[in-house]
Amino acid sequence: MSVKTYRPGFTVDLYKNVFRNNGVSQRQQAGQHSGDGVMAITPYLGDGSRISTSKDLYKPCGSFVLTVPDQPFVTETGKSAADTLYGLCEPMDGIDLRLARSPEQYGGELPVQMFGLIREVSRDEAMGRDGKPVRRVIIKGQDYGCIFANILRIIYLKKDIQGPLIPDEFKWIEAIGDAFVLKSAADYMRIFINMANRFLSRINSDRGGWAWTIQEDITVSEGAVQIFGLHEWQGPIWSAMAREADFPWNELYVEDREAGPTLVYRPTPFKTYTPAGQGLSSSYIPQGGQTIAAETIEITASDIVHINATRGDYNAGNIFWLLNPNSLQANFAYATLGQAVISSDPDINDDDHENNDPRIYGDRLLQEDFRQIPMDVEGDPIRSRREQHRANNEQHWPNWFKTRLRWIKAANRDNVVLEEGEMTLKGNERIKVGCYLHVTRGQFAWECYVTNVSQEYAPYREFLTHVTFSRGTGFWERSLHEQSPYLLEGRRGVYAGD
Repeated sequence: MSVKTYRPGFTVDLYKNVFRNNGVSQRQQAGQHSGDGVMAITPYLGDGSRISTSKDLYKPCGSFVLTVPDQPFVTETGKSAADTLYGLCEPMDGIDLRLARSPEQYGGELPVQMFGLIREVSRDEAMGRDGKPVRRVIIKGQDYGCIFANILRIIYLKKDIQGPLIPDEFKWIEAIGDAFVLKSAADYMRIFINMANRFLSRINSDRGGWAWTIQEDITVSEGAVQIFGLHEWQGPIWSAMAREADFPWNELYVEDREAGPTLVYRPTPFKTYTPAGQGLSSSYIPQGGQTIAAETIEITASDIVHINATRGDYNAGNIFWLLNPNSLQANFAYATLGQAVISSDPDINDDDHENNDPRIYGDRLLQEDFRQIPMDVEGDPIRSRREQHRANNEQHWPNWFKTRLRWIKAANRDNVVLEEGEMTLKGNERIKVGCYLHVTRGQFAWECYVTNVSQEYAPYREFLTHVTFSRGTGFWERSLHEQSPYLLEGRRGVYAGD
């Protein structure tokens, strides 16, 4: 009998962006002039080290923590050791972190786990009970989402002082007082990608710094942003992005790929499920004519270290309604609601579905706000002429409103049977936020949607992946089996007799 063993591989490289040349020790000047400005941290990560990364689908940026033994660091091959990493790292230096459970699968370079920027460096020193000193350098940082979330801000005070310097992409905001301006949701997000890349290009060009260019993966092809209410807004640019992104219909997050950090803006790839025999049939919930898809990663019982799944009725919904501050189309929304209540519109009153039956769960209102409007809207939706109001109410707005409403209903009518929870898995670098996990345990299989991923790697000791999930189908799947699901979860050989 053979036992498979793993030798996970990792690389961590530091890219120097900040050099202190005035009155600061020669070691950093040497690093600057040593060639490419890249410092390999990998050889210094050993016993006592730890690599941690974390990404959340619903937060603007991920984070990393590197714990490195405090020791002299050699900045140039053949040179004597310089200072500890604490004296060599600077906030805004770059980090390229790569990780793999089975490096041999990749042949050459390991897959990227995170491109990031250092935000904080600390040095921890203590005397152990055995009388030996314990010294560590702790490097904390964030992925490139921090450019949107923390670093770049719209400051109108600066705009008032430096009016001509305001980016051209924001001229449409200034025009709000004179004309109605509409921009597709995709083009709106590109404004901020361009802002971020202009900032990063200054790092690249100033004294030979290092920065990756933010790529885009935008598949939201429907919906438009009307700038009403944003022309006096200021603060981190992520807030402006998220405000108009239209959650939960869409997702907006940064993913690290080989081409570089990538801003993903896509229709939310939730699925709807229908019982089919002793299992569930699934399909993506449509959103107009947009293409919707997500990666699925297979795992088995042998990958699971710990799992905790929960379900409840707190988020049950059987009455669905939407509000949009940009759609005051002669009170179209409220007129629609009134008609729907009178006629028992099934898109709004969901009273014949087992999993949210009002006779069991009571009347449960689930209301969401959205801001985007259809691209073919005629005139300013707030101040349009009577003919435009009528055309919008009769031709353009109803389909848009109904598409949004039907998605909310399909995504939430089965909340009482869908699970959420956490899993600890044997380290798997392929698992990322926004993917599905297909879990096979013996003869029993189910899936879930990943919303948070944390990787914990202690070199030469352990590699674990922590996952937070939603929309798990485990309970629903087991309720459809005639045989005991408890027995089906076991190893196939024991319970299936093969």
